[in-house]
Amino acid sequence: MTARELIRRLLAGELSAVEALTDQLDRIERLNPALTAVVSLDPDRGFEQAKAADALAEAERGPLHGVPMTLKDGHDVAGLRTTLGSRELDRVADADGTVAARLKQAGAVIAGHTNVPPYLADYQSANEIFGRTNNPWDTTRTAGGSSGGAAAALAAGLTPLEYGSDLAGSLRLPAAFCGVYGLKTTEHRVALTGFFHLPGVQRSVRIMSSLGPMACDLDDLELALRLTAGPDGADLDVPPVSIPRARPRAVDELRLAVVPALPGATVSRAVRTAVERVAATASDAGARVVERLPEVDWDRLHEVYGGLLGRGSWRERV
Repeated sequence: MTARELIRRLLAGELSAVEALTDQLDRIERLNPALTAVVSLDPDRGFEQAKAADALAEAERGPLHGVPMTLKDGHDVAGLRTTLGSRELDRVADADGTVAARLKQAGAVIAGHTNVPPYLADYQSANEIFGRTNNPWDTTRTAGGSSGGAAAALAAGLTPLEYGSDLAGSLRLPAAFCGVYGLKTTEHRVALTGFFHLPGVQRSVRIMSSLGPMACDLDDLELALRLTAGPDGADLDVPPVSIPRARPRAVDELRLAVVPALPGATVSRAVRTAVERVAATASDAGARVVERLPEVDWDRLHEVYGGLLGRGSWRERV
């Protein structure tokens, strides 16, 4: 079920936080061995959080009251093992990062991390500590990377909500591979405090990288983003800019640009057909649909992107 449906049941008293976490852990126990999506579970700490949530008075309950969830391995969660997919970075976080702290403050129960490649630097999620995350739709295929564990866990129903990261496709690619939603937010929309945190090392990645929610439902994405976005007093790159609410538009007000293929990219027939089907459906419903690419120098764009990626990466800076 979606996070919002789970929240409705928890707030209505149809389900306790302990029961919700128990159901989640049972499903992880059954399905995760074939997927290796969820890693570094801490059930004891999770049940402590769930019992505390159940003990709250109704007026004290937050917008994510009692929701059991996981976070991509890379977000610091106090007392939880984090590895960033590398033995040399394997440690237990002593404090929550901003994303984890805000989700907990909203009532979420965070009981585990999801798998990633070493240093979050691959398009599949495989490492020597936990192994490879498999795609829940076909376990012979990859779930993508670096947020592959998060996307696979969502698609398999092991968590109702996740939070990934994206520098060069780390959130978007796994979401596409696993059939879930992922949002690469505007740069500096969500504070990076406590993410990819190496004790004693100044964070070097300050451009292109962003954190964003992942879910099976678009409204869940919006809910998670509103709870986590904005300045935290530590990441000084994050401006105090609120998230506006979009005005609902009638279909005949929509102007859509459609691109069946991009310069320099090979697009599968299945993807092209799906894009064309959506465009035709929107057009038949009254939207203005045109086939148009942005007027940019694509070769120069790729060149600039590659240069920024190389100079902004943590490994190259170190």
